[in-house]
Amino acid sequence: MKEPNGGTPARECCAEENVPVCVHYSGLAACPANKKSPHWHDEIELVAVSDGELDFFVDGELHRLTKGKGIFVNSGHVHYSLSEDPDKCKYILMHINPFTVCHTAELVENYILPTIESAGARILFDSVTNGGTLFALVSELAQFAGTDEFAIRAAGSALYILAELYAHTKSTPRVRVAGASVLCALRRMLSFVHEHYNKKVTLEDIARAGSMCPSSCTRVFKRYLHRTPVNYLIEYRLKKAKELVTDSEMKIRDICLETGFRGVSYFIEMFRKSYGVSPLSLRKSPTTGV
Repeated sequence: MKEPNGGTPARECCAEENVPVCVHYSGLAACPANKKSPHWHDEIELVAVSDGELDFFVDGELHRLTKGKGIFVNSGHVHYSLSEDPDKCKYILMHINPFTVCHTAELVENYILPTIESAGARILFDSVTNGGTLFALVSELAQFAGTDEFAIRAAGSALYILAELYAHTKSTPRVRVAGASVLCALRRMLSFVHEHYNKKVTLEDIARAGSMCPSSCTRVFKRYLHRTPVNYLIEYRLKKAKELVTDSEMKIRDICLETGFRGVSYFIEMFRKSYGVSPLSLRKSPTTGV
């Protein structure tokens, strides 16, 4: 999984590098404000909720997932999640690169492209009726995470999952995603933030990356990400700062400057507001659950 133009984040997966499937149990308790940051990637994504409730947003549309519910997110669509009770919210997260799973041009042309082009942004499924097989496949594969059987089971499960998605969408007309040009602009603006977060960045700079005026930029962020561009920039800076606090020996002041904050007091205040502890406290007690 990759962040567009923003490097590769830590992969909490159990797949080997040559296996095109990433699967792991996940939650939101360790995320700032109990939510995952908006992102997109080339892989398709499947989420199966095993406990609690999860609010899942795809291209700005809310889908509330409860225990036994799941969602398929198509390649390239902006999505994120949050939960009002993150301690109880548990889910299985799976990413599949369908073009790597299917090695022949015939499979890609006849099955993968029709599935991706017909599925739209998302497909909802559950463990009992609609898409019960999908939920079972995701849940079963997660049980083999970290075992010596994972690679072979992942390869087989990925093909089975793609077949289920194809069966679900084969009678569906190929769709043109509404607002596709706006979503492309949003991805360009997010990429700009990922590349330049450690520098001085203004609302005008972000808007310019999407070929928009500042007011239109703000409307797009609020519509699809439910936050302002500046708030997203701060969240992303804090995420990068947390990585440096826990994974490096840099001084807190240097981390502040490295991640685009210009005042140490403000940085510490925002960090504590997002993670519940100061940067120094987190470094001294990295097992606090943050």
